[in-house]
Amino acid sequence: MTPSDVVDMCREALMIGLLVSAPVLITGVVVGLLIGINPDHFLIFTLVLIRISGLVVTAPIFGDKAVPPRIRGMLAFGLALLLTPTQIDTVIPPPENLLGFAKLAGGEILVGLTLGLGVMLLFSGAQLAGQLISHLSGMALADVFQPGLDTSLPVFSHLLYLVSLAVFVLIDGHRLVMTGLLSAFSAVPPGSAGVPLSAAEAFTELLSQSFMLGIRTAAPITVAQLLGTLVLGLISRTLPQLNVLVMGFGINALVTLSLIMFTMAGMVWVFESQMEPLLELAFDAVNLQKAREQGQVARSQDLSSAALLLGGLLALLWMGRGMVNFFFDITLDHLGGDAWLSTDVATISNQSVGMVAGIAGIFLPILGIIVLLAVVSNVLQVGFMFLPEKLALNPGHVNPLKGVKRIFSLPGVVRLGFGIIKICIVGVIAGISLYSQRDEILALSGLSIPQIAWFLPEILLWTAIKIAVALLILALLDYAFQKWKHEQDLKMTNQEVREEMKNLQGDPQIIARRRAVQRQLVLNRLSSAVPKADVVITNPTELAIAIQYDTETMLAPIVVAKGAGVVAQRIRRLALENSIPVIEKKPLAQALYKQVDVNHPIPRDLYAAVAEVLAYVYQLKGKPIPTPPNARDAA
Repeated sequence: MTPSDVVDMCREALMIGLLVSAPVLITGVVVGLLIGINPDHFLIFTLVLIRISGLVVTAPIFGDKAVPPRIRGMLAFGLALLLTPTQIDTVIPPPENLLGFAKLAGGEILVGLTLGLGVMLLFSGAQLAGQLISHLSGMALADVFQPGLDTSLPVFSHLLYLVSLAVFVLIDGHRLVMTGLLSAFSAVPPGSAGVPLSAAEAFTELLSQSFMLGIRTAAPITVAQLLGTLVLGLISRTLPQLNVLVMGFGINALVTLSLIMFTMAGMVWVFESQMEPLLELAFDAVNLQKAREQGQVARSQDLSSAALLLGGLLALLWMGRGMVNFFFDITLDHLGGDAWLSTDVATISNQSVGMVAGIAGIFLPILGIIVLLAVVSNVLQVGFMFLPEKLALNPGHVNPLKGVKRIFSLPGVVRLGFGIIKICIVGVIAGISLYSQRDEILALSGLSIPQIAWFLPEILLWTAIKIAVALLILALLDYAFQKWKHEQDLKMTNQEVREEMKNLQGDPQIIARRRAVQRQLVLNRLSSAVPKADVVITNPTELAIAIQYDTETMLAPIVVAKGAGVVAQRIRRLALENSIPVIEKKPLAQALYKQVDVNHPIPRDLYAAVAEVLAYVYQLKGKPIPTPPNARDAA
């Protein structure tokens, strides 16, 4: 299938889409433009859209069942349009048939679903905490249907899930998801092999941390609930006539609700402190994969060396006796065999072939075991990975100055100290082994040469095996340290995080300047609008609404300014400076703030309340009371 065939297929699909609905028509126009520009760009756009669709379908908030499918589709389509220009340099071979396209699409949707699943795991800790609290409080039977998750949850699971969603939005979790999605496209471009193998390790860590988050969140309440249950048990033993079973439900419910009320701030703090690290962990799989592509993996050279040493010694222990017997027989044949005194070429050839075959039969299994251990030890550490660029000659590796710097660097000093520790341990083990065999060693002078020949390999081999086991244990510790150090090196520093947020959201100084200009514009508008008002209605400190009424030019009073918080304080201050009456009417202020926009007349259902305030103001000023709008309309 050529690129032109792909274009024809897509155009036929667009013709069918024209008959469906208006949104599909818009989609067809955009996709048609992409096809007209470059067929390869359309393939990239399709794969990007498939990956984003997998994320939008599964991630909370984005893929909530309460969000209409059309909105989710428009969100995925819009994100795909924004991200496609960043991937146009990606080279993707055109699929030869539908099966090839299905393979590419399957890999992309698997990546999207994996990212969405990682975000979804963030909220499992909150649900776990709610389930623990519900079960211990006796409210686990009262489930609430959660349409967003299409399942039923206990009451407190539903509550903590909503709290975690609110915290997720407050910490700009949706923006962090978009940042992670962009990094996923950088690490795993469209048309790649799919989900990296490191995703399983990242998800395991994410699930573990999410479980710990749920336990930490529910710990204060569950401990108090267990103590309450213990007290009820003691009461039932002291006063058997009391029906503790019936009383327990009410007491547990009261205690649980009280504890949730007092610990809600702490729960929000726990969610806020743990949500962002967990969200970064959800996208660590693609970051680890990107590091693997550059050859940066956690690997311990000592682990491979110790495994090879131990495997080789065990192979010698297993086949050493046969090897000694073989060479003993070969030596006897060479020194005293009649066949080797022959000058016949055929006889010499047969003897040589037999000797080579015997040597190969002994050494090849040992070499095979060593090679197998070398491969397995590296695969278990870093997996299957082949980087041709690592085979290229790097002058920096043979530069003596860089070699001296590596020796005297902090990692070099650490490895030197670790090597000294290994030397000490090896010396101690060897000394203990020799000391335990001191009697046999002292008695060697009374043994024959064959007996000495059998004894020495045995004691040396077992001592070497003990040393190899100790080195293997040290190598495992070194591998754990190297893995931890590798993960720490991959983490972004605070400066890198700030640079990433600057690239994503813009320069913070420019954003602050823009907000300052916006605030100044609002204050300037208030300075010109509030002096025109006849009265300011307050709530008394949270809200402020400035109302103007001119009987000659207005059919009804108009809200010329309104605000809450700092803006409300500014309105009240301007009113006092311009001798405008400030009237406190809480219900009226709330109704005006919610129902009426700036420079709009008040609704009819508020005429009477506003007219009462205006009449009072006109009486204070000694002006004639204006005719209410409804009375003038009736006349």
